[in-house]
Amino acid sequence: MSSTRPDILFIMTDQQRFDTIAALGNSHIYTPNLDRLVRRGIAFSNAYATCPVCVAARYTIRTGCDAATTRVFSNAKADPVAGQAKEMEARCGPYLARVMSHLGYRTFGIGKFHTYPWDEDVGYNSISSSNQWENAAKCIIFHSAVRFQRSWARSGGPPIALLKKL
Repeated sequence: MSSTRPDILFIMTDQQRFDTIAALGNSHIYTPNLDRLVRRGIAFSNAYATCPVCVAARYTIRTGCDAATTRVFSNAKADPVAGQAKEMEARCGPYLARVMSHLGYRTFGIGKFHTYPWDEDVGYNSISSSNQWENAAKCIIFHSAVRFQRSWARSGGPPIALLKKL
């Protein structure tokens, strides 16, 4: 990466108002890591969402297009209107992460992307989606519960029905 290019860390949270960060004026909360980022970078404290619903807002930022073009008005995607391309990138152009990759940045997405379908390629070089974590966690919890139930059954412990009541 050229030394003239800035490093970029883009953090997007769901429906978080600017005044939920201490460094932006709220003395009633404690947000040391976000405060440090605010002091060292740029914070957008006067921004507006054209469609402030999670999935719709994410597609607006990801594409640079408004909801009428993305056809995302809620937490699901509607079918394109007559004359619009079926695929989002054909309709709006490449996703932000893909554009940044083409500009020479290494892009890494982490978290919950709220895409439709859930595993849609949104252009990152590397990705770690919380959807993957949720599925893995459900498997781990299920397998742990099964092992726990079996160990209790072998030891004459309470049946699973009793454990569910706890």
